[in-house]
Amino acid sequence: MSKFDIKINLKRPNTDKTTEVLFRVNCGNCETFSYPLKSKTLDKVLRIPPNLWDKNKQQPIPISKIPTKYIKYKFIVEELTSIITRIQHEHPEILTKARIHNIQVNKAYLKKSYDEVFGYKKNTKLLVTDFLTSFIKDITNGDILTEKKTKYAEGTIKPYRTLKNNLHMFDCINGFQTSFDDIDEEWYNKFIKFLFDDAECIELELEKDEYTPKSVGKYIRCLKHIMKMAYTKKVSNNIDYQQNYFTAPNKESYAVVLNVEEIKKLAILNLEGEELECRDIFLVGCYSGLRQSDFNRIKPNNFSIKKNSIGKDITILTITTKKTETTVTIPVIDSFLELVKKYNYNLPSVPSNKLNKKIKIIAQKAGICQDITYNTYKGGELKEITVPKWKLIASHTGRRSAITNLYFHYKVEEERIMRISGHKDIKSFRNYIKFGNTENALAVAEKMSNKK
Repeated sequence: MSKFDIKINLKRPNTDKTTEVLFRVNCGNCETFSYPLKSKTLDKVLRIPPNLWDKNKQQPIPISKIPTKYIKYKFIVEELTSIITRIQHEHPEILTKARIHNIQVNKAYLKKSYDEVFGYKKNTKLLVTDFLTSFIKDITNGDILTEKKTKYAEGTIKPYRTLKNNLHMFDCINGFQTSFDDIDEEWYNKFIKFLFDDAECIELELEKDEYTPKSVGKYIRCLKHIMKMAYTKKVSNNIDYQQNYFTAPNKESYAVVLNVEEIKKLAILNLEGEELECRDIFLVGCYSGLRQSDFNRIKPNNFSIKKNSIGKDITILTITTKKTETTVTIPVIDSFLELVKKYNYNLPSVPSNKLNKKIKIIAQKAGICQDITYNTYKGGELKEITVPKWKLIASHTGRRSAITNLYFHYKVEEERIMRISGHKDIKSFRNYIKFGNTENALAVAEKMSNKK
């Protein structure tokens, strides 16, 4: 390895688990600069199985060659490939800058340079999730007691753990990290909407269903307590938790669904690249009602052909859902089957924040632009909001749309849909069925007219 040459390899190439990827530079005088490749979005070192690494080319194997069992690492492979490409582009310029300004190329100079390139400057702001992690550890061990000087009960600790997971998911989906300084009314309104909605973050393997106002209130009270503690300990100056707007709303958030015609508009849209992949996996949700965490586990042997009551061949998909470990059997329409075959039963894996951003743009291109007016709490007050529909669409809209369309468009009974969606109780299931007042009035009018 010549002086200042780049060498990229695995930290533990012979492990049967995942391992970090290291970027090394020989600085001379027996000094080697070593830099682990990490995700700026997730703020963690990226790790992959050794089977996905090409030692000779010093980079991950091509996306198209990733075995099915490793497909969940697709987005990590994509990010690693992008980082390595950037290193190869930036390294000559960093060396040139040092030569022009007569700077010694050593470990300190290279670290400073690459921290600037990738924006990995040390975060001096205290992250809420870091404070929560420490707080949960202290109340679990009994190092911090309640106001009555008793140890926190497990039932009291659990909401703080859930709040921490929700904050991790919220940050990952939105592509940032929340510090105490970031919490203001705008952040609060966005977080409240997140709590009321379904959400899934495949990168962190976290997901949540819609929370009731009671549950939202519980997590907001936990957040207020954490903010108060951080202020008391003088690690935060934020006292927004005292503001009038910082109260849990008593009304549920508004969520949209796409009807059958709107899904067709998405399907016929001419797209390519990342937009094509995002549209296609979103459509899988619309056709199947599956969560994104289950998309990537679809294999050819999940499909079978059965005959219905009149002897017609029907393709069905049988899969055990990751979240509830419930085995569901889903009828496969032609559009769904064509999509799966298009990717050779190896559906793209797209990061959660990317899918949530891209699907809005795609829906706008498809002309799903009608104004939606709904009531929601903002700043502690009930307000009427009007926005184009595409702005309200997110990754989980696909699953919600599938369930709603089965119920209203195809008139399938609740119990039959629940066997497809994997819901175990009727209350949770009905939270997924969304329709507006206008649609309701038209449907009732149709039934009344049919009775004449």
